[in-house]
Order: sequence, then structure tokens, then C-alpha cells
Amino acid sequence: MTRVCGTEVAIKVRVSTGCSVSDYIGSFMRYQAPDFTISSIDADKVISCLIKNDERVEPGATVFAQFAMLYTDHEGKRMIRVMNYSWNTASNLYNYFKSADVENVAQFKIRNELSQAMKKGAKNTKEKLINDLIEMLYTYRNQCANQSNPSQLVLPETLTMLPLYILSIIKNPAFKLLTACRLDDKIYHIYKLTSLSMETFQYILYPRVYPVQDIGETVS
Repeated sequence: MTRVCGTEVAIKVRVSTGCSVSDYIGSFMRYQAPDFTISSIDADKVISCLIKNDERVEPGATVFAQFAMLYTDHEGKRMIRVMNYSWNTASNLYNYFKSADVENVAQFKIRNELSQAMKKGAKNTKEKLINDLIEMLYTYRNQCANQSNPSQLVLPETLTMLPLYILSIIKNPAFKLLTACRLDDKIYHIYKLTSLSMETFQYILYPRVYPVQDIGETVS
């Protein structure tokens, strides 16, 4: 009743020539359109989008993306929020892995699969998430570290925590079969994981660790 929300929300992401936005992912599950509308949004919701490379972009060129959201505030005024972002294209796959952010990669992969969980089912969703991880690590080994020992596990330096994050999240009720959890719990966790802020999401993947040796004798 007291949460500040924006209503009548219209969202669009524009990108540079050679790229396109194909999917939006969030608490609304998934939209496959250049832009979309939702009834409301608040400060704790996250919206992800899938940007595809449709044409060849020169190595080192700067690619731009602009997120624009039109909404009505609690006073009935129409407001717009715009966020701009730019990044340089990688000249090879190694540079792509080198610049990857493990929290971003993990969260996007998880949200992307959960947005299709209603169609695929829990078993196929979990298998797709694990298989995508295996394919990514295999590609890195084959394309970027093919001189390493075949018996050695090789991970990108920036993504060493990714397998741990994926193995952690598949234990969440959102990825469990209905024989192992209640339907209400499953739907709640799917909605929660697709809309949580990045900071809060991270505590689900890797819980807080507290030192117990500093607890005083008065604490029970």
C-alpha cells in the first residue's frame, strides 16, 4: 500500500547499427519485441535485455545502448528515465572472456532460462542452464586455452565462480520438480529471481558469511 511505484510503463532499448534487441526479461517473464509496456514498476525491479550482433562490427569500435522508460509517477505526472551505456567490441574471443563480469553473466543466464520455465518445464530448464555452462567452458578451452593439459580443468579467470553460482541456484525451488516442492513456492521463487535487484540476487547465489570467532560471550 505504501510502495512508491511508476505506472503505465513503456520501455525501449535502442542500440547502435549492427546490433538489435530481441528479448526483454523480467518479472513479466519475457517479451520479444522492440519495445513493450507493463502496468507498474518499482525501484527494486530489474529488466534484462538480450542484445544480438546482426552485422559485422569493426574490432575496437564503440557500440552504444540507450534504455528509455516512460512512466506515470504517484502524482500523475508523466516522467521519463534515460540511461546510456557504451562498450568497445572485442577483437577475439579471449578478450571477450577477459572482460566478462561473473555476476552479470550468472544472473542473466539464470533469468533467461527462468523466463521460459513455464514452457520448458523444470527438468529441461535446469538441463539447459547446465548445458549452456558446459558449452561456454568448452568453447573457452577449445578456442582460448587449447595448449593446456587435457586432464586439467581450465576456467576463464573472470568466470571462476560461475560453476559455483549455477550449481547453487539449481537447488532453488524455482528449478525443482513439483514432486520436490509446492507449486506456490515454485511460482514465488521464479517471480522473485526474475525481478530481484542485482545486489540482492547475489546474496541468493552466494550467501553472506559471518565470522563467529568474534561473537561475545553475552550473545546466545
